[in-house]
Parts: sequence; structure tokens; C-alpha cells
Amino acid sequence: MTLENVRYWLNQLSARQKLVLLLQSLMKGTGFGVLFFALTQASAVSFTLSLVLTIVFTIMFVVVSLLLSKIWVINNNFVSRSLNQLYPQLQNSTDLILCETQNLSTLQQIQQFRVIELIATHRDSLKLPNDLLKSAGLFFLCLLSAFLLMRNQNSHGNDFITRLEENNADQVNASFTIPTIETIKINITPPAYTQIKPYSSPLNNVSVPEGSIINFWLRFNQSIESASLIFSGKDSLHLKSIENQVFEISFTMKQDAYFQLAWKSKSWQQSDLYPIRVVKDNSPVLNITNLQQFTELTWEDSPQVMLRANLQDDYSISKAQIIATVSKGSGESVKFREEKINFTSPTSIHGKNIAAETLLNLKKLGLEPGDELYFYIEAFDNKTTPNRSRTDTYFIAVQDTSEMITSTEEGLGVDLMPEYFRSQRQIIIDTKKLIRNKKGLSVADFKTTSNELGYDQKVLRLRYSEFMGEEFVSGIGPQVSQEDIGAIEDQDVTKEFGHVHDSENEHNLVEHKHEEEHNHKHEETNDPDKKLSPLEEFVHAHDDAEEATFYIQSVKAKLRAALTLMWDAELQLRLFEPAKSLPYQYKILKLLKEISNDSRIYVHRTGFDPPPIKEDKRYIADLSEVINPTKQSNSLEQDKYKAIQQAITLLQASKSIATKTFTTKEIQLLQVAGNQMAALSKDDPIQFLEGLKGLSKLVNGNYTKDEFIAIVSATEKALWEALPNSIQKSSQKQLTQHSLDSDFIKALEYQEND
Repeated sequence: MTLENVRYWLNQLSARQKLVLLLQSLMKGTGFGVLFFALTQASAVSFTLSLVLTIVFTIMFVVVSLLLSKIWVINNNFVSRSLNQLYPQLQNSTDLILCETQNLSTLQQIQQFRVIELIATHRDSLKLPNDLLKSAGLFFLCLLSAFLLMRNQNSHGNDFITRLEENNADQVNASFTIPTIETIKINITPPAYTQIKPYSSPLNNVSVPEGSIINFWLRFNQSIESASLIFSGKDSLHLKSIENQVFEISFTMKQDAYFQLAWKSKSWQQSDLYPIRVVKDNSPVLNITNLQQFTELTWEDSPQVMLRANLQDDYSISKAQIIATVSKGSGESVKFREEKINFTSPTSIHGKNIAAETLLNLKKLGLEPGDELYFYIEAFDNKTTPNRSRTDTYFIAVQDTSEMITSTEEGLGVDLMPEYFRSQRQIIIDTKKLIRNKKGLSVADFKTTSNELGYDQKVLRLRYSEFMGEEFVSGIGPQVSQEDIGAIEDQDVTKEFGHVHDSENEHNLVEHKHEEEHNHKHEETNDPDKKLSPLEEFVHAHDDAEEATFYIQSVKAKLRAALTLMWDAELQLRLFEPAKSLPYQYKILKLLKEISNDSRIYVHRTGFDPPPIKEDKRYIADLSEVINPTKQSNSLEQDKYKAIQQAITLLQASKSIATKTFTTKEIQLLQVAGNQMAALSKDDPIQFLEGLKGLSKLVNGNYTKDEFIAIVSATEKALWEALPNSIQKSSQKQLTQHSLDSDFIKALEYQEND
């Protein structure tokens, strides 16, 4: 056996010892966790909470056990020291195996060779101590104890169901004599896809998953003719007689409702009202966790985008996929291609809460510079008719960096404008921000940002140059002086560019036609060889860029002044002097605002022409045909709730009497109020359930002397809540105090404060 073989054996022994300690901790933690779960179930803790507490307890126990065993210190040095302590025949020389032979003395090399022989001889008997058998025994002991506790709990659970069924019957029989119901069983069978086991429900809190089969089983103490189940005071189901005194019915519910049992012997008897709440199966909830809704990439960026999503559902998700659409081209030549992409992790989508992810390879999807990818996640749950849900649409765009604004030579037409450009106000805001952040920026970043703002100013200038009819970018240079710019607001533009019609020679324009000045100024020439055109005096030249616009001269002057200022603002930004550029930018903004106001078109405002008044209707003070629609709608609304308002008044007056016996007319009023309240609860039948219960007890006389005041107060409150806010406020105003009473109370409060 060589030195390398011994070292390999030592490594195996170290790894085996770590594994043994880990198994010991897991068996102890699992055993105590199972026992803890059984104890929590015996303490009437809910199953979900008990399961969560058990998992947390088990994890904490395993971690603490591993920390106490110091599993991290187990290595070859630890194993060699342990072997030296446990096996004297190794002569405390096991650690020589870990040393290199050339670094040992002659005596140590001889001892190393001897230890190698000893290990080779006794290798099978050299083992480290452990408590694996004790941990296994403890694990099985905990399992046995948990089994006994759970078995005892099940027997108690059966007793609880029996008591529950008897309690349901007692609740119904509380207000009746014979015939009565001995036992009521309400069994709920949820749909198979929910994976919820059938269960029994108490009578006063029937809550079922959507699509569940609800089974009512009733046993009466004597024979009856028939029994029915009435829903929301309207629909009813007849119970089927299985055997003598036993009735049963099964049905499903699509929405919340309240019900009552009715049975007939000699006369009809009815139970109290009880709710049935239907728990809707909601659509899956989908969230993309790692991407913004708009993502823009350059061609140099990685073409692979990781997509992570969290998928949740009430019961389980059965299918989920990514619907992706690739958009190529632009304008009329745009093309779309749709693909369906599955998640790579997990490969099978199934469960309540899923963390799914996949890698979107833009190159495989065929994206090129300028293309866009639109995608959303679509998921279906495991319902028989699946609920569908989808996320918002997310966008990934690949920039086309090859599209650049080209310069132009004389005589070449180019596209000078991008699709979007900044306004002058935005440039001012960014310039002020650059000046404010100058100290925190490097010199290179500062100059780059200033140059970019200069480019934005250039783009804006080119945009407004189009309105002036400029087809080409002229050279940098002021075409309007600063004095002219400052004097634009003071000059009278109409005198300079318009025709004056109030002169002394206004009516002799024909005779003095040669004195009329032409609006267009022609250049004078002294060249004797140049022939003058005979049409020059009579023709207007429209080839000039300054004349090829739809604007009047005053607007053009301001616009040209703004363009000149844009040159100066751009120049200062290009020279990395944003502070010097700001005054020009403010002047530009002011001029653009004035141009905008000057370009507005005002339309003549027309008034209202009333119909002619009939002469025979004037001055007769007849308002019979004049109807206030507001008052009319209020009166109609009050008539709709008139019975409820009268019932509130009746109940308020009944509070002063300990036990009141309602007359036939008053019972009819309460019944009408109950019908109106039942009609209001069409969308949410359980909303006014307490009020309907109170009205039912008052109409049928199912109350005692001690219960009367409480029932009347609860019913009155429910009736108030059934009224709309407008009627509640009007009723409260009618019940307000007299003004003298209010003044008297305020005076008393003032005296108390003094």
C-alpha cells in the first residue's frame, strides 16, 4: 500500500464521517419535526399553520445539531488526530502521512513507512465513533409517538363532526316545536382539480369552492309531507325523500346566496336565514420580476435576455408559455412574426407557486438592428374550463446605430430631422442641470454632455428652419444683428412691411403710381453689359427662401431672430460654456412663445338663440309645465325606498316598548320592506342577511322578551344601511335640532369652557 493510497483512504474516512454526522442530524430533526406536527394538530392548530411551523422547527433543529457537532472542522488533520487518540498501535504517527517524504528526516521517513504498513494491516478495523444507531432509534420512536397522537386526534375529530351535526340541528330547532329536525348534515365535495378532500360544514358558515357539490341530509323527528330549500327568498329546491323522515338534496352554487329550510306537516314552517359563500376560482396571477416593461439594447449588448416570472394560482397552474411577436422593418413595409416560447425551468409547469425562467435568444428569434420584440406571458389554471390570464406586453428594442444624420453638400437633398427632437424648454432644463452638476462630473463627461446639448439645439434650429423655407444649412454667422433682435419688440412691423392707407394721397394712387414702392427690393447694378428684364418691374420673385413661407412678415422677423439666437446658443454649448448659452436660450423661448401667440386663429364666438316666446303665455305666471328634473328624480328615489323608510320609523317607535305585538298592517309593511331589501341584495345576497334575519323574526314572532330590543336595533341598522346616501343625508337633516336649541347648547358649552 503506497503513501498515495493511504492518503486517499484518509480522505474517504473524513468524507464518511461528515456524511454520518449529517444523517444523524437529519434523522433527529425529522423525528422531532413529525412529533411537533402531531402535537400542534392535537392543539387544534390549522393544518397550514401547523405544517409551516413544523418545517421551520425541523430546519432550525438540523442547523443547530450540525453546529453542535462541528461538522466543518472534520478534515484530514482532524481524522489523523482522532486515530492517534483511539488507536495506540499507530504510535501517534498518523499525521506523518500528510507530510511530504522529502521534507522529513531519515527517522521520520522510517516511521512514516511503518505507519503505512500498520494502516494497511488494520485498515478495516480503523473507524471513527458515531451515534448513528441511537439517532435511528430516536427517529422511529418519534414516528411511533406521532402516529398514536394522530390516531387519537382522528377519533376526537369524528366526535367533533357528530357534535357539529347535532349543533346544526339544535340551531334550526331553537325556535320551533314539533315537527323538528333531529340531524342536519352538510357535506361539501369540491371539484377534483382543487385537490381538496370532501368535508363537513357548520350550518351558519357554509363556505364552498366554486363548482362544489353541496349535499344536505336532514332527519326529522316525525313524518312530514315535504321539505324545501329556499335561496335568497326566490328560488327553491324540493328535497327528495330517501326513507321515512329522511330527506336529501345535492346541488351546486355559482354565486353567494342565503338560504332557509322550509317543511310542511300541517302548516309550513321555516328556519332562520343562513349564508352560503362561494369561493371563486381566480385567474392565475403572473408577474415578470427582472425586466422593465421597455428594454432598449444596442447591437453590442448580449443578445441573450433572461426572463424570470412568478406564476401563482389558487389551486394549480396547468400551462404557461410566452407569446412573442417579432417586428421587422418600419412604415408600410413592417412585418410581424409570432412565436410561442416555453419556459426552460421548470420544463413542466404545474403547481400553485412557480418561479419560472427562460433565456430569450434574440439572434435565434431573428432580431436585427432596428427590430423590436413584443411578448407577454399567458397561463391557464387546471379548472375544467380553464381560467386564462396574461401579463402586460413587454418590449425589447434593438437600436439601429447605423442610422445617422448625414451632412449635406450644396445641391444635395437629405433628411435632416430625426423622428423626435427636444423642445427649447427641455434644452433649458438640461442646461441648468448640467451647470448645477458641473462639480460632480469629470471634464470629459461635462464636455460630452455640453456637446450633446449643442447638437439638440442644432436639431431644433433645423426644425424651425423648415418653417422659414430653408432647404439647406447655411454657414454659421449672424444674419440678424443683436441690435435688431432687441428692437423687434419695439418696432412697428406693420409700418415696415404693410401698406399705409391713411396718407394724404390715398385717393390719387393711380396718378402717382410711379411713386409707389414695391415691397420686394431689387439689387441695383452698375454693369452696363447686363440687360434689364422688361418684366422685372412687374413680377414678384418667389424663389427666395425668405419669401417661401405662409407667415406674415412680423412672424418671419421674429422667427429669423430666434434662428440667429439658436446659432449663438449652439456655439456656446459647443465651446463648453453652458452658462453663457442660457441667456440666448431664454430669449429664444420668449420669441417662440410670441410666435405661437401671433399664429393663433380666433373664431367669432356665437351666442345662444332662444326659441321665440308665445305671446299668449307671457305675464300669466303659470309654472305648471315647468318641471325640476332634480326634484323629480329625488321623489322617484324616495318612493322606491318608501317602505324601508316607514319600517325604520316603525322600529324606532317600537324601541320604547319592551315587547310589542305588531298588527297585521305593520307586519305587511315589514314584509314589503324585506322584499325591497331582498331586491337590493341581488348582486350580493349576503350583504343584508342580518337585516333579513331580523325582519323574518319580527314578522313570525320568533323572539323572546329579552331579545326584542337587540333584534329591533340590529334590524333598524341594517335598514339604514340599505338606503342610498342621498336619502340618509336628507333624513338626517330632517332630524336635526331647532336653531334655538343649537344656540342654547353652544352657550352652555361656552360657559363651561370659561
